[in-house]
Amino acid sequence: MSGTRKHTPLSNRDFTDILNGALRYDAVFNSVYRAEERIGDFIVLENYEIAPDESGIVEIKSAVKPLIVTFLNCIIKEIEISVTINELILENCEIDRIIFTSGVVDKMTVKTPKKAIQEILINKSLLSELNIDGVVNNLFYKGNDPNKISKGNLNGVIKKLELHDCNSVSLQAKGIIEECSIVNSDYPFQRIPVTIQKLKIFSVKKGEIHIRGLFESVHFIDVNVNIYISTFTCINDFTIEQRQSNQIKINLIDTYIGGALILNNVAPELTTLLDDNDNKFIFINKLEIKKSLINVSIRSIIGEKSIHINHLSFTNIHLNKDVYWSLQGIYLESISFINFRNAGVGNISNTISGSFLPSTMNYQEFLEIYKNEELKSSFFIEHCLQKDKYRRYELYLRSSDLGKINFMDTDFSEFKLSFYSTKLSEIFLAGSKMPKTVRAIETGTINKDLKHQERIANSQLKKLHEQQGDLLAANDYFANEMNAYNESLSWRLFFWEKLPLVLNRISSNHGQSWIRALSTTLIISVIFYMIFLKSMDYTLADPLDKGNLSLFFHTSSFFLDFINPLHKLDTFEDLNGIKEFRASTRFIDGIARIFIAYFVYQLIQAFRKHGRSK
Repeated sequence: MSGTRKHTPLSNRDFTDILNGALRYDAVFNSVYRAEERIGDFIVLENYEIAPDESGIVEIKSAVKPLIVTFLNCIIKEIEISVTINELILENCEIDRIIFTSGVVDKMTVKTPKKAIQEILINKSLLSELNIDGVVNNLFYKGNDPNKISKGNLNGVIKKLELHDCNSVSLQAKGIIEECSIVNSDYPFQRIPVTIQKLKIFSVKKGEIHIRGLFESVHFIDVNVNIYISTFTCINDFTIEQRQSNQIKINLIDTYIGGALILNNVAPELTTLLDDNDNKFIFINKLEIKKSLINVSIRSIIGEKSIHINHLSFTNIHLNKDVYWSLQGIYLESISFINFRNAGVGNISNTISGSFLPSTMNYQEFLEIYKNEELKSSFFIEHCLQKDKYRRYELYLRSSDLGKINFMDTDFSEFKLSFYSTKLSEIFLAGSKMPKTVRAIETGTINKDLKHQERIANSQLKKLHEQQGDLLAANDYFANEMNAYNESLSWRLFFWEKLPLVLNRISSNHGQSWIRALSTTLIISVIFYMIFLKSMDYTLADPLDKGNLSLFFHTSSFFLDFINPLHKLDTFEDLNGIKEFRASTRFIDGIARIFIAYFVYQLIQAFRKHGRSK
């Protein structure tokens, strides 16, 4: 096994001469020699210990622009870069600090697996691409040019990452970041906030993450620290996922998410943090919480509702019996539970549907803020502004067991209920309204199965309201249940089962409408009375003919006797002097008695709906 290779000392003056082309470095013989002129734009220094200048730094500056500067296995205490170069490579070097003070570096690659770099400071310099594979205690980036697009790959351990005033940054961190902060030092009304196209960070174990500005895409993986999203932050798509479910706190202030916020295997506590300023609000186009979670708390901590979510989705979630979760003080336009199992206790309170009317700010005002600067306006409209407007007002339940959820002061009356194979029987309603319209979710099944699902949903809602003493709502759901059952039956196979259901619906909507019952009773009675008169060769006089008006009233006076199912046929002998009635007249009278008695019964039932319980 070969020993450690000794580093060759290189004076700071010789290093400067190499950069300026006065000296050339021979990689074969590991030596430098005087050159009349610079040959080529590639500089490679290997196995050198480069001495600092009087101020204690090694400064990379040159009047001649080099294409690539490479340090291999070198010892450099502190590097200060103030030159425009294409690429800077530092591999297996011992470095304490790297400082950018000016200039442009298209690409910098740092591979330091042996010893940690204390600090990389990029201040008011332009760095197009940064690649780090190693340990960096502090990485500080402060952007400058609003048109420069930067990207980075952080694959080592970054103990502290700070991005300030960056613009159009695409950052992917696959290593471990112990503490992360992405902020803008200037208030957004005066200056452009941090504008980042794609931000991807892995494995933040300590500290906190602060972000503010405009983001097209933010993706955190295994980030087990609290996340603070500051004032006037706009994000298109925001994803947080963990390999093991852990609880994190997400604090939002005046945040606009025009795409989706996806929490995958995360137990979030999502809140609004409010100070004395009363214009705080949160807009999320779609919030999707996936897989197992320990605790969910989404709440506004002031009296007025400051959170607006177009679509809230719980997907593939199984909660244990010791879990408590809550939604409090938010506006919703749709909410879905898909493969959701709740053995714990949930609380949805003071949550309603409706248009979002924040105190002083909405997404249109975001546009007003950014309209004076072309970059902000175009970036926001293209990457952050809401594109998918839900406006569905839907409670979507599929293959779920809602368990014990308390709905308190929650209004879903404008919603429609989309339902498939879900248990509702344990939920509790207090001052809350459930959807009136129920539809089955199409899963490729035939229409009969869809109506079966609608019947199950209405049946559960009926029993739920009966248990809680709301008989009026229970009656409405009973009618919907019977209508769905009727539509699931075919005339050919279930004629005698379907017939009374159809008659009940026509007569009084299953006892829910006394006006319909009265109308149908009168209509069916008039029809049978006309047929009854016709069977006796008697025609009702025209009431528009004044000469026949008295005859019309005489004939009509027998109508009240006719609609009495207990009437005697002899009553109508005085109608036209008939003593013996035809068999057809007796038959029609008998059929009329049956139908009229049925419709009168439906009328009585409809009148009694407020005083009976099923």
